[in-house]
Amino acid sequence: MTKSIEIEYVLKAEDDDDIQAYVKPWVGLTEDERYKLWLTTPSETENRFAFAEAIEQALKEKNT
Repeated sequence: MTKSIEIEYVLKAEDDDDIQAYVKPWVGLTEDERYKLWLTTPSETENRFAFAEAIEQALKEKNT
């Protein structure tokens, strides 16, 4: 005579080694996007900082 035993087990994400963190691939700016940013930034040397900030903002938008 055999007796069955029930075992309850809760699978947690950290227990499953098949789960991998998804890493979104980096998306850069196209040549056209870079050119448009360049044209919309004032040409004075002090304002090239604004160009760098515009690039940073565009990349954040594309990669989030």
